[in-house]
Amino acid sequence: MPTKLTLSVDEEVIEAAKDYVRDHNQSLSSVVEEYLRALIAPKEKEPHFSPRIQNLRGVISLPHDFDYKSTLSQEIQKKYGI
Repeated sequence: MPTKLTLSVDEEVIEAAKDYVRDHNQSLSSVVEEYLRALIAPKEKEPHFSPRIQNLRGVISLPHDFDYKSTLSQEIQKKYGI
């Protein structure tokens, strides 16, 4: 059952929020409620992956200190001759 809630919010934020909900065909109440639900929702320990991606877990082993950014940079340089 919906219950009324009184909030004090900066006027500029309210006006911007009203513009946002108008552009997205939502109500300000529903946006605030969605935000509060997300805030109190239990956090998952691991991100949710599709079954196809989950099947790929453990397919390769990399050293603990593997620097993928460095490797990616090197491979891009090789590919494009930079």
